[in-house]
Amino acid sequence: MISLYVQVLCEINRDPMATIEELAVRIDKTSTTVRRVIEELKAARLIECQKIGRANNFLINRDKSITTRGWSFPVALILESGRAIR
Repeated sequence: MISLYVQVLCEINRDPMATIEELAVRIDKTSTTVRRVIEELKAARLIECQKIGRANNFLINRDKSITTRGWSFPVALILESGRAIR
């Protein structure tokens, strides 16, 4: 099972200019849930969000790792794996 955080990261990687609503539709979650995940990813410094006019542009910090249940996974590897899954 792919975690919600990884799903959001992979979708941001696929389309860095996607809106929260677009991301929510793609991963079949509510926009509130996606917004919460994005805030947590930003707090962990895994992503940054730049404003370009009224749009967002998400930047992924590929040098970081996601740690869960004692395991650490490099973001760059996760994104490569996400591309292979599609």
